[in-house]
Amino acid sequence: KGSFAILLILLCCPLRGMGSELDNKTEAAKLNRQVDALLAKLEVCRDSTYYYTTVVDIVKTAVSCDEYDNLPNANGKSKAKYRQANARRTGTIWVQLVNAGAYYHSQHQEEKALAAYELYVQTAEHPLFDKQPHHVGMAAYYAGRLAYGIKDYQKAERYADIALKDDGIAKKAAALKVDCMRQLAQTDSDWRLYEAALTALYERDTHSPHYFNLLVMYYTEHGKKEALEKFVENEIQRNGRNKYAWALKGERAMNGHRWQEAIQAYSRAAALDSLFLPVIYNIGICYTSEAVEMTDSLTRQGNELQTPDATTAVMALFRQGKIYLEKAQVLDPKRSTVDWAPPLYQVYFALGDERAEEMRKLIKY
Repeated sequence: KGSFAILLILLCCPLRGMGSELDNKTEAAKLNRQVDALLAKLEVCRDSTYYYTTVVDIVKTAVSCDEYDNLPNANGKSKAKYRQANARRTGTIWVQLVNAGAYYHSQHQEEKALAAYELYVQTAEHPLFDKQPHHVGMAAYYAGRLAYGIKDYQKAERYADIALKDDGIAKKAAALKVDCMRQLAQTDSDWRLYEAALTALYERDTHSPHYFNLLVMYYTEHGKKEALEKFVENEIQRNGRNKYAWALKGERAMNGHRWQEAIQAYSRAAALDSLFLPVIYNIGICYTSEAVEMTDSLTRQGNELQTPDATTAVMALFRQGKIYLEKAQVLDPKRSTVDWAPPLYQVYFALGDERAEEMRKLIKY
């Protein structure tokens, strides 16, 4: 009985392997017929959505067909029957996956756009498509941006890493990479790596306001006041034409109520960009704040200090503030960025300007 059982096992093994081989070839043939049908549909397709859906289906089906077709037989050998023909007829269609991603994105179908770009990147080295012209870096970058948009930061970082290998898109990919690092950072070690990567990127592109602002945000959020001060001073020494560095220097002086220091720094920024609205507005605020502060100080110290000269100095500050606040009014009439109405009302009231009442009506209480 034992020998008979062993014989049955030996007889069954080849049959099971042969059956599996037949099943694989049958499945490959079925999938190849599906590719035939999809290609026929694509030829007569006129609707863009249906066209790109069919493109995706063709690529997926062709890849599945090739997987079954290339499985080894009972002897461990494999010979793909359909690969050569399918590579010839689906290769150029595979290239359309990039266009599919762009189309879906234009239609605000972000999940489908991401899926199309992912399929392109994941199948780029497949034997069916490896002879086609490749734009993997670009597709990976777009996939990363879309993944970032849906807050899948780990996936976004993976695609950013792929895109970094393409010199043509590496600069944008680096920006995406560092954004992902910021979103994923949890430990002190993570943040140190982020700071190092961000600093290196900024050193390569010191004219980038994006990296500049990210560094400022990092130092501010992590309470690194000394590092921020040093960063700003170094940046001004290295590039005195960086309007953002001068603006930040002005902001820090303004927060410390060092009005003249702030005005000087802001004025350097305004000299570089005469339409730099926040800076124009803040210069006006500094002048009026110093005027109010001087008035309060004189009041506390008694009437003997409220001389004509002191009053003249206060009014001069209000008049200077008026110049910049009115310029902010012209630059931003709808108050979309800065609300110039309250400080301008204060200035008009202090100067006895008849427009004070008109300005008071604009104030949002």
